[in-house]
Amino acid sequence: MLKLIRNALPADAQLMRTWAYSQIKYWTQGNNPFEPEELALLRAQRAESEHPYGDMTLVVITRGLSEDGGPDSKEALAELAEGTRRSRDCRATDN
Repeated sequence: MLKLIRNALPADAQLMRTWAYSQIKYWTQGNNPFEPEELALLRAQRAESEHPYGDMTLVVITRGLSEDGGPDSKEALAELAEGTRRSRDCRATDN
């Protein structure tokens, strides 16, 4: 069945697909055998620090009227702002 789908493509698209499949980066771009370990290390490093984002400047722009418990709630934004030493919590009012 796959062969039938490939043959249904226009000739130029068939050539392009054949070329793309011949490139090593096509097959390796989604394959990182170390990804779980790298993500675990990053998470552990961030958990160790009081400010996981260090001195990174963080600017979050939100509307002033937020939903309680939502992603833009005051608590969620305050927690995000605590992640860096260079943050300010600024909100528009009545928006």
